[in-house]
Amino acid sequence: MAAADRVQHGCHYDLWGLRYFALQPIKDNFAQVREDARLEASNTKASLSTVVTSMVTQQELKWRTDRGLEDRKRTDDTLADLHTAQVPRAELERVFSGYEQRFQALERQNDRQNKDAANT
Repeated sequence: MAAADRVQHGCHYDLWGLRYFALQPIKDNFAQVREDARLEASNTKASLSTVVTSMVTQQELKWRTDRGLEDRKRTDDTLADLHTAQVPRAELERVFSGYEQRFQALERQNDRQNKDAANT
């Protein structure tokens, strides 16, 4: 019976060896998955750190919005001032028409004086 026990124990050790070789790739794969997870966690931490440093707080966003509203009001007020200070087109045309009439009158007077000077 001792010989049978040795054969059974030898067979038992052989099965353990086969199971070790069969399961080793799975164990290695788990180790690789763990390493990949650690690397991804590190990358995620770095990405979140970048996002947090460039993130705008709600208080700063409110300040920027208020500043934008102030700028818009200042621009609108400046445009309103320009609009009220602007001379209407019809009035400009009337003034320019008056300049043109005076210029023509001066030209006629100059022509008459030249004609009179040529006759003498």
